[in-house]
Amino acid sequence: MNTETLGEALINYILEEQMIKNIGASLKAIIAGYLFDVIGIIVVSGLLSFTPLKGSYWTYLVISMIFIIFGGYIAASVTRNYRFINAGFVGTIHILWALYMGGYSETLKIFIIQVLAIPLAVLGGIISKKKKPIIRDIEQI
Repeated sequence: MNTETLGEALINYILEEQMIKNIGASLKAIIAGYLFDVIGIIVVSGLLSFTPLKGSYWTYLVISMIFIIFGGYIAASVTRNYRFINAGFVGTIHILWALYMGGYSETLKIFIIQVLAIPLAVLGGIISKKKKPIIRDIEQI
């Protein structure tokens, strides 16, 4: 037998609605950060193909690092809930994208981007937190 009162049922419904909205906002933030990360890397790498830096691994690594930080920053800025988690997901998706694209020919190069992607994305989240301070306890995550 269900002993839940009408007030408790209403509170549970509101909390479930808020949770669904938070998940939707987080997904939008992660997608926005990821798209900025990937599109930025592709565009800048394409523009650098006309320079002597074309094909340089270190140039690609620096560009990747910069855009991973920007992607984490955007993911953390779009939603103010779960900033570091959203930024961390951007780094994780970047790792998966880099492995899928196979842009690295040596094991050391793959290892460097795997080690750096998530911390750099979370660094973008930390920068975002400094720009937009938290206003509720739940936003501290």
